[in-house]
Amino acid sequence: AITYMRTDSLNLSEVAITAAQEEIISKYGKISNENQDIILMTEVKAKITMVGSNPIFISAGFAKYNAQNYETNFSDNVVLNYTDHKINSDNLELLFEKNLATIYSNIVYTNPETIILADKLEFDMLSKNSKIFMNENDAKPARLS
Repeated sequence: AITYMRTDSLNLSEVAITAAQEEIISKYGKISNENQDIILMTEVKAKITMVGSNPIFISAGFAKYNAQNYETNFSDNVVLNYTDHKINSDNLELLFEKNLATIYSNIVYTNPETIILADKLEFDMLSKNSKIFMNENDAKPARLS
């Protein structure tokens, strides 16, 4: 279901979306001119609730939400918080049909004992397993502190 306050035929204000296990709130929103299923949002906060798990909180400067498949692409100063884990990055994609979260570009992962710098992180939302990658053409390995 999509809940929003319409301010005119294309722009939305205070967009609030609840889809399956995802709740997204943004300060501003606009329905895409190219695809009416796409909502473009700014100043975004999201809460992802997975069965049997603590919620994941996401904030970003921008998000693109697809109302058909619930796919959400976050960008611009993305911050993800999950219990005592924190990830900062440029981009995060939630692919609910694949049960996958992909985080990429300038990743800084921190928890109380570790700091990891990487290019890409994939998180399986069902198994809760994650994989961390560096781009193949990068000479540097993922850095663990």
